[in-house]
Amino acid sequence: MRRSKGAILRITGNETGLTLIELLVAMMVLTLIVMIVYSSFTSVTATMEMARNNAEMLRFRQFLRSNLGRHLATVYVDAGCEAADFQFVGVNEDGPYGPADSLRFCTSLPLSGATALPGVLRVVQYEGGGGENGEERASALEDVGGGGDEEEGSYLVITEEPLVLSELGFTEQVQAEEMEEAVIEHRVPVMSLDITYYDGEKSEWVEEWDSLDMLRLPWAVRVKANFPRTEEEWAGDRREGIDPMESPDLDMMVALPVGGGTVEQFIDYNHRRMSSEVDEEEEL
Repeated sequence: MRRSKGAILRITGNETGLTLIELLVAMMVLTLIVMIVYSSFTSVTATMEMARNNAEMLRFRQFLRSNLGRHLATVYVDAGCEAADFQFVGVNEDGPYGPADSLRFCTSLPLSGATALPGVLRVVQYEGGGGENGEERASALEDVGGGGDEEEGSYLVITEEPLVLSELGFTEQVQAEEMEEAVIEHRVPVMSLDITYYDGEKSEWVEEWDSLDMLRLPWAVRVKANFPRTEEEWAGDRREGIDPMESPDLDMMVALPVGGGTVEQFIDYNHRRMSSEVDEEEEL
């Protein structure tokens, strides 16, 4: 049969391509795969962040336990607790996120470091944190002994400096020139710091202590500290009914060997006697 001139040539064979339904199914499968990958990635990232936060909190807790335990166990005072140079004083203060107490005392430990002077005792001071940036967790890479431009309020500042006796008559210029390089400062991110003292005479814990006024030392010191939390961590604690003040991140008690068991004002009765007691002994 002869084809007409205007006839259309028809090619037969297998036709290829995707229908609309097949394209939609492929897109749905691809979307599910992306969602599963993203969910897994988010879960791994959150787990790594939690592990990092727990690791840095553990590091800060270990540092504070070591620092507080070493210094409080070696508290040094004069026999009658009357010298201002060896004053043991704890002040109760409040911050935006709870207690922000401070503590100052002298220890029998010599200064550390290459620039430390031999035979010079150490004065240690703890100044509590809890500032406006307390809700921001510090980076795990932050050195606990480092400085920084961060606000003072979001850190527990631990200062160790040489003890300069006031009766020696050193001028401020001499102190600055000879002792400045020996000063050591540590900073630990802390949201709240609560320090209490056990009064052996009253058999109770008190919020403040001044050895010059009380003429004795406490039997023990208890330290409660909370590290900075994010808003998500705050919300999680509230959902679980956790009170950071009742269940702090750090809760430790250190007994003071020098003050333990002392309920009288003077450790040595021969250190200072009342005139009436002296008169009675003379009459005998």
